[in-house]
Amino acid sequence: MWQYGIYGGPNVHVLWNRLVSQKLFEERLDYNTPWAARAYAMETVALIDAYIASQDGKYAYWVARPNQFDPSITSVFPTPNFPSYPSNAAVFNRATAGVLAHLFPRDAQFFKDLADQAAESRIWAGIHFRSDIEGGQALARGVADLVIARMT
Repeated sequence: MWQYGIYGGPNVHVLWNRLVSQKLFEERLDYNTPWAARAYAMETVALIDAYIASQDGKYAYWVARPNQFDPSITSVFPTPNFPSYPSNAAVFNRATAGVLAHLFPRDAQFFKDLADQAAESRIWAGIHFRSDIEGGQALARGVADLVIARMT
């Protein structure tokens, strides 16, 4: 499920955007246009800000991928050709999950679990180190907190 984008499946924004739609329907907020618009805007802003923060970190630290340290490591899918730290999957998914947890507090643990699964999948696939995931999640929490503070 978590290998998305150019390598298959919908991109991460589509996955989280569908969750926003589902939760709006479940909570009967789909006809509350201002609330729904704010939810979609917060999800999108969190994801875009997470992308900017993540890419800034990658090109500040320039950490090699696991297979660059040990060429015998074979990844499950093609290894991205950009630096490893912080993990985009950890940053994108945790930042978006943080915003959705704020908007839909009853489902906060569900969103956190999805974000954790997305991040862990990168270790299982052989393209990240644990430090990439932990650093990405810490960065994402900061992004989510700023989005929530500025948009609520």
